[in-house]
Amino acid sequence: MANKDTNYNNIAQPYDNYLNRSPQSEADAVDYNMSADDAVATGDSEQGSTATSTQSNTSPSGKPTVLSTSLTDIFFETFIKSRNYQPKVQGIYLDGRTGYLEAQTGNIAGWDFTKAQLSSGNVYIQSTAERILMGLATEPLTGIGIFLGKDSSDYEFRAGDPDNDYIHWTGSALNIVGSITATTGTIGGWSINPTTLSATGIILDAGNQKITVGSSSPITIDGVAKEIESDNYVSGVFGAGFHLDSNLLEVGNIACRGLIRTAVFQKDVVSVVGGNLAVLDGDVLDADMTADD
Repeated sequence: MANKDTNYNNIAQPYDNYLNRSPQSEADAVDYNMSADDAVATGDSEQGSTATSTQSNTSPSGKPTVLSTSLTDIFFETFIKSRNYQPKVQGIYLDGRTGYLEAQTGNIAGWDFTKAQLSSGNVYIQSTAERILMGLATEPLTGIGIFLGKDSSDYEFRAGDPDNDYIHWTGSALNIVGSITATTGTIGGWSINPTTLSATGIILDAGNQKITVGSSSPITIDGVAKEIESDNYVSGVFGAGFHLDSNLLEVGNIACRGLIRTAVFQKDVVSVVGGNLAVLDGDVLDADMTADD
């Protein structure tokens, strides 16, 4: 069973032989010998360092050098590594020449790291799985948050609540569940503006409830006025264009293949109200008629 006593002075043998339990004189310090290949620190004495050591290297048996005083600074020229160090497998390694540090687990700048993951709070960066997870997200459609990375054979992205509103790139298609708000950009050939969608020859105007069709002499459908009108519309006998509202249809010509029903029919000064009008075949006058005729 593991000893839970955090006071190392109380730890039982065999650890006593590996620990400096009280200040020692240099005469009492343990002196280990080892080859240069096993050196982990030079122990050079430099200005500003209060560390002193009777031996700067560890022993071949793995026992640490026993120091005669406490350490405030450590200076080394090459590298420090643990006895069990294997590159990217286990142990620690610190290269004093390049600043390269290797460890399999620990914490740096508030981020916990293991061999395949860097995490802080609810943010996870997974190197082996090739994923970045935020919030409660664990899979492309599992957990509220953000999923970015590899899923099986493709790479996907999802943000939001997969049970409510979210956006999801499946690797081949973009799915959006929820409302979309945009005041600029393009979609399907349409230009997006704050209150309009426009394309060549057509404008959908939500602000004025209008649809305008045509690049030259366009036609306007006005939802507020409840009318349809050509851009060149001029009312009257000598007018142009056309106009349609709930009370009037005005056009240049009418071609009707069926029945025309009306309660009031008027042609200039000829009118029929609630009666019958017969229009018979006509002929050409020999001379023009005047107002006196």
